[in-house]
Amino acid sequence: AALRVGPDYLNPLCIMAASSALAGNLEDARKNLAHMRQLDPGARISNIQQRYPFRRPEDLARFGEGLRLAGLPE
Repeated sequence: AALRVGPDYLNPLCIMAASSALAGNLEDARKNLAHMRQLDPGARISNIQQRYPFRRPEDLARFGEGLRLAGLPE
């Protein structure tokens, strides 16, 4: 829904990239990541993770894992 309303909104693109990668759908993950990187070419795992206030470190680690699988650099 968020991507329909704001297709250039970074947060849902990032979440979709990580979620798709973790679900094994690397084609969609890379497509979302490519769109996200067009909007924010400086995006890296290190600075993206700072934007998401996960309470549990293991959730943040899993999110980072999804972003790595999608192809986002460290």
